[in-house]
Amino acid sequence: MKSVLHIPYDQPYDQNPQYVGRTGLFKQLNIPESSIVFLGDSLTQRSSWNEIFNSNKIINRGIESDTTEGVLHRLDGITNAKPDKIFLMIGVNDLRTGHKVDSIVKNYSEILNIIHKKTPGTEVYIQSVLPVNNKIVGNVVENADVLKLNDSLKKFAKEYKYKYIDLYSKLSKDNQLKSQLTIDGIHLKGEGYKIWKDNIKKYVNK
Repeated sequence: MKSVLHIPYDQPYDQNPQYVGRTGLFKQLNIPESSIVFLGDSLTQRSSWNEIFNSNKIINRGIESDTTEGVLHRLDGITNAKPDKIFLMIGVNDLRTGHKVDSIVKNYSEILNIIHKKTPGTEVYIQSVLPVNNKIVGNVVENADVLKLNDSLKKFAKEYKYKYIDLYSKLSKDNQLKSQLTIDGIHLKGEGYKIWKDNIKKYVNK
C-alpha cells in the first residue's frame, strides 16, 4: 500500500486534487498591486508568510506537490498582477516524479522567460531547491540531482540579473536536509522556516 505522502505525486498536475482545488481558489482571488508573491510547492504553501513577516503585501501561491509544469500553467495569474517581487522555489517534485534535470531546467527557463517578458519590473528571487533527508524518506530524490538543478538556477539568476538565494546550504548537512528541521524528510518544521525567513528577510523588507 502506498503511503499518503506519495498519492498526489503520481498524477498529472491538472488531475491533482491539490492543484485543481488551489488554482480554482486563486481564480476567485485578486493579487493586489505592489504585492510580494511566494510561488512554489508545498514547502511554500505550508508557511504563513504574511504572518512571519507581518505584512499584508505577501501573497502565498504555493500548491502542494506542484511542479515546474504546474507553475507554467498558472503563471499568467501572477504575471498579470505585476507584483513587486516574486520568491520562487520549485523543482523537487519534478525530481520525485522521475523527470530528468535537463527537462526541469527547460521548464524553469520558460518560467523565468515569461516573467521577464510579461512583468519586467518585478524583482525575482530564485530560491535554491532544498534537499530531502534520504534516511527518513528513502530514495525518493537523489540530492545530487538537486545540486545539479541548483547549479542551473544560479546561472539563470546571472542571465536574468535576478537574485539567487542559497537556502540549500543553510538547511542541509552532508547534502541531506537536516533531520532536526523535518519530520517526514521533505517538509520543514517551524525551525526550518525560521532559518528560511532569516535568509530572505533583507530582500522581503527592502
